[in-house]
Amino acid sequence: VDCSNVPLLVKYTQSGKQEIVKEKQYKVKEFTYGLVKADMESPSNFQTIRVIEPLAVFPKKMTMDIVPLPAMETWVNIRDLGAKGDGETDDTQIFQNAIAAHKNIYVPQGWYRLTKTLKITFWQLCWHHLQCLVRNILIPFLHQCAAALSMPIKTRQNWVNLR
Repeated sequence: VDCSNVPLLVKYTQSGKQEIVKEKQYKVKEFTYGLVKADMESPSNFQTIRVIEPLAVFPKKMTMDIVPLPAMETWVNIRDLGAKGDGETDDTQIFQNAIAAHKNIYVPQGWYRLTKTLKITFWQLCWHHLQCLVRNILIPFLHQCAAALSMPIKTRQNWVNLR
């Protein structure tokens, strides 16, 4: 962990003791607070191990490969729009209306029954974990942004088609 302008590393709530770092910029190479064993045979003892490395230059901020989620205040919960997710109620029209009106739709866990094609733009299709159950066949999508999938199940009417 790299720190800049963080003189108070730890404040222990019960004892009130503090771990202060004098360096303005530093890397916490190791910090252990608790029972420590030197090897499997030796008894454990309570220790605080603190290895701090001063930094002459603070490292650049790392860039993320994963696109960040939009701000939560821009999300619309599909259940607030009337979707049931109970596996019996047809939620298709609510999903279609939500997709037409909103850019960021939060879909809580549930069994959403969809009986027609949903046309979703690329920007609306960024799920971190999605599973569809089509006629008792579980289809997991674990990629950050699914580009396209078509999976026939018996007849063309039962295709899962995400583009």
